[in-house]
Amino acid sequence: GLDTRDFVDPELVHFPAPMITDDRTLALPAFYYRPSGARPPYPVIIQVHGGPEGQFRPVFDSTIQMWLNTLGVAVIAPNVRGSLGYGAAYLAMDDGVLRENAVADIGALLDWIGEHPDLDQRRVAVVGASYGGYMALASAVRYSDRLRAALDRAGISNFLSYI
Repeated sequence: GLDTRDFVDPELVHFPAPMITDDRTLALPAFYYRPSGARPPYPVIIQVHGGPEGQFRPVFDSTIQMWLNTLGVAVIAPNVRGSLGYGAAYLAMDDGVLRENAVADIGALLDWIGEHPDLDQRRVAVVGASYGGYMALASAVRYSDRLRAALDRAGISNFLSYI
């Protein structure tokens, strides 16, 4: 009985992020959902997966579909460095003191959003649960001038108390 005609399938995109250790860049994968009933430029929700060694997969997500169809926002779900499924070297790119490199990936995604006229770089929120919540908080601290909102659902706000 569920009407699936308004559901949106994501497009796999890649955005450049600095390698941090040298002048190269990484092509980071993300799933980009465009709202079907709205007009650009779209506000954006960046959905960060849990983990940290998790991975966003384009499976049915009722919350994402609601955001697209009710709010008319675009949703971008990146698999920042450290995400599962891209090899051991990629998985280790945010270990320990390298964790902030994954936060820098959100900054690179904000740059990519700014280069796309169908996306409204002035209306961007970052959302996540658990590790994704930590990423939302860290992004809010680091990129507060570029974000309108950050939503942390059960995220780590203090690693000492968490451990």
